[in-house]
Amino acid sequence: MGRTSFLAGTVVGAAGAYFLDPKLGRGRRARASDMAGARFRRLEHEVARKRRYLGGRLEGVTHAFDLDTDAPRDMDDRTIVDRIRSEVDAVRRAEGRVLVDAVDGIITLRGQVDASDAEAIERGVRSVPGVRGVRDLLHTPAQPAPNKQQARSAG
Repeated sequence: MGRTSFLAGTVVGAAGAYFLDPKLGRGRRARASDMAGARFRRLEHEVARKRRYLGGRLEGVTHAFDLDTDAPRDMDDRTIVDRIRSEVDAVRRAEGRVLVDAVDGIITLRGQVDASDAEAIERGVRSVPGVRGVRDLLHTPAQPAPNKQQARSAG
């Protein structure tokens, strides 16, 4: 018999004598059972707490990276236009020269701007949440307005 087997047998025998004692064994078994149950309940609570924490972190990451693309966009047109005016730098720089209008999430841009500003404005407007499409009627000072070209060619 090896040293390990002897040691294991001694521990099992001592535990048996401790828990199977005719006078105090019943109380010891009850206390050991209560302590094991308490540890198990604490472990359950800790796992649930960590699960809630990680769920909240995941939800935060989802919102931070706007991964929830299937979420309904319930912004009205006025809110979308206000967001465009406040969030798109190119629109703020062209204040007074660009008219921004929205109908059902489709944005119409009208006005006279430089060619580089027109591209930046359209790209910025498309990036705003709630924008479903952009109708670009912006033009440079050398061009006629796109919505006026058909009338001028008919006349």
